[in-house]
Amino acid sequence: MKCSARPWRLAGMLAGVAALLTQGGCADNNQSFYVVANAQPDNSCLVSAQEGGPTRSSGVLDLLVGTSYNLYPLLKNVMSSSLTMHGFNEADGRLEAHNVYVKKAIVDLSYDPNIMLSDSTAKHREITISGTVGVSGIAAITVELIDAQLVARLNSKIPQRSETEPRPGGGIVADVQIEGVMGDGTAISSNVFSFPLRVCRGCLLDYPLDADNPATTELDCSMQGEVEPVVPCRMGQDEPVDCRLCKRIISQEEQDQCEPM
Repeated sequence: MKCSARPWRLAGMLAGVAALLTQGGCADNNQSFYVVANAQPDNSCLVSAQEGGPTRSSGVLDLLVGTSYNLYPLLKNVMSSSLTMHGFNEADGRLEAHNVYVKKAIVDLSYDPNIMLSDSTAKHREITISGTVGVSGIAAITVELIDAQLVARLNSKIPQRSETEPRPGGGIVADVQIEGVMGDGTAISSNVFSFPLRVCRGCLLDYPLDADNPATTELDCSMQGEVEPVVPCRMGQDEPVDCRLCKRIISQEEQDQCEPM
């Protein structure tokens, strides 16, 4: 099952993909193996395989400081134990036929007109992954939705920051399907999980007060702050990035890109 049609097809891009980011992932609850949601790392940067844990329905990749984007599909297997169904147990030496062993993520990417990439390698990806979802169980896996090679392609589409366009960017919708094999060798596929992603330059930058130089009249990003910046779980993915961290990781020639505009 797929979610509703692309947001930009519904309303002509809806003002810079703002509406796109309100579209969450969906799951076909009639299936026996499906993606529940995109799990979100907790305060310890750990992804928990709990259905009631934190999730994220849309994402942001800041190309100024980020080099990839990870999705964390929360997979659920609602099949009952084949051993119990047939009156067997582990002592019989029988294998559990209804465990699911995850093998691959099929990713189809759709781009808005701002960053249109039309070649097949940018639109369709098959990613090798691994994991096990036991019977009546749930598990979180990692899928590198946007890798470094695709980031390089996107960088060629998104212009540098400027005063007239301080946060240039565009939108992507990723349709993700997880494929695996059951314990008895039967191939199995999840529902198609749709995830909207905003790709931008500089939109996650944060300017704390202690990073501002009091000697200047305008807001800036000074490296003289006494408080050590907080490092996000994944640089450039979803979480605010202290402008001082930006200056630490990009080239000297691009330092002005970290300043307020």
